[in-house]
Amino acid sequence: MILDEARDQMRRRDKLGQKEAIHQLRVAMKRMRALLRLVKSHVNGEAYAQLDKLCRTLSDDLAINRDSDVVLDTLQLLAADSMSSAAYLRLHEVLRLYDGKASSPATPQTPDWQKTVMLLERIDQSFSQLSLKNIDKRDLRKGVERGLRKGSKLWRQAQKRSDTDILHDWRKVVKCTLYQKQLLWRSDRRSKLLKSLGSCLGDLHDLDMLEQHLLERRRWIWQEDLEWLGSRVRQRRERLLGQADQCAKQIYIN
Repeated sequence: MILDEARDQMRRRDKLGQKEAIHQLRVAMKRMRALLRLVKSHVNGEAYAQLDKLCRTLSDDLAINRDSDVVLDTLQLLAADSMSSAAYLRLHEVLRLYDGKASSPATPQTPDWQKTVMLLERIDQSFSQLSLKNIDKRDLRKGVERGLRKGSKLWRQAQKRSDTDILHDWRKVVKCTLYQKQLLWRSDRRSKLLKSLGSCLGDLHDLDMLEQHLLERRRWIWQEDLEWLGSRVRQRRERLLGQADQCAKQIYIN
């Protein structure tokens, strides 16, 4: 089902637009990796590693395009009330044009769709060869519970030290657990909270990406523009951390 939907996104990419097609394909690969984690104990280690690598490769190939879109969208969100300001216009131009590695305009990249199709076929073939007939649904539910326990541990770490690495790991665990619950058709109040938590952590990750892209392009950015944006980033980060903490309390305690 996941792979069929991914192929459908590929076929409709002209209608959906490249940005949305890339996003949906990357989500499909995250769902595949979440599924693989559920059945990991029942799968040959080499077969698991091969499939996981194929899914990561497809997602990583599309990441550059997706990251560039996210950075510009995040900047626009932060400057929603000042999009005509000189600071916003200068920052947008730098992020849009320069790749941070050279003093020349960046060239927009088009995904290698033929390679993407080939990778989807390889993933499909490899997955169809797995023997999954003897898996008990209780084992799958235990996999979801493991994800919730790991998420709770990372949340407590984030309360003490909410650095980028911890929040990044927590986001991945939350998204994986949500996808697993969806795959098992176990949608409930906790699923909705996981989705909200994943969105908050995803937005925090987008802020980190924006700051990283700005750092890579520092030579072309005015200090006053960084200060203008910095206060907006700090306010949004603080608000998102508060929202994430409220969601986490309801997921991991209540």
